[in-house]
Amino acid sequence: MRLRRVNKQLNHVVEERLQSQIYLDVVKCDLLDVMREDEQSGTNDVYPHRRHNLLINISDRSITLFVADHWTSRDVSCLYRCVAFFAKYARCITIDAAIAELIVVGLSTMKLSRWHAFETYVQAVGPIVANELHMKVTKSPQPIPIPFFPLATEITIRALTSDLSHLSRLPDYGVSVRRLFNESTLELLRINIVDTASASRYEVGSACRHIKRPHKHMNTFKKWVHAAELREKYVQQYS
Repeated sequence: MRLRRVNKQLNHVVEERLQSQIYLDVVKCDLLDVMREDEQSGTNDVYPHRRHNLLINISDRSITLFVADHWTSRDVSCLYRCVAFFAKYARCITIDAAIAELIVVGLSTMKLSRWHAFETYVQAVGPIVANELHMKVTKSPQPIPIPFFPLATEITIRALTSDLSHLSRLPDYGVSVRRLFNESTLELLRINIVDTASASRYEVGSACRHIKRPHKHMNTFKKWVHAAELREKYVQQYS
């Protein structure tokens, strides 16, 4: 992206390439698995960040960002800046539930470092206690004219059954869902709930058995996104 600062011609070339991007996928996972799979496939098209636990893959029409499962506060801040940069170009967005919470926090008045400390505590206490933990923000952010994903036509949020508390915490940060996307251009908001037993990206053991009232989490989330107003644009899938 530094090429954009060289001259106007290079800036135009880079901007055209970015505007051709349709898909943005942001995944929180084990980076060693990603690098191992990339090496075994022989494609070698996944590139690490020089200072943070991030990987990126850019193809003709899509961008994929990978962040370490055990992320640091600096990883969180860097990832938010990366997602915010690419967000203005993407039409079809797929993000993990934890990333959705990160984005909403980034749009709030809360510091990302404070949220990371809270997130670390949530992970440490385990699913039974963490299931009911919330962090309320008293001040609402200033309104912005352009949503975070201004061109989004389709947004998919992946959530393991053990991740549903991420979704129920989204209203806690005082951010309206309208700061995420333009309701008039959005065609689909999909929530893909993955059965923990069949998920291979995480080793969460039997955590899903300890998730209390999963429907309560989803009802809180649906109220926040105004699912009733979205009507057929809102889809909830199970896999």
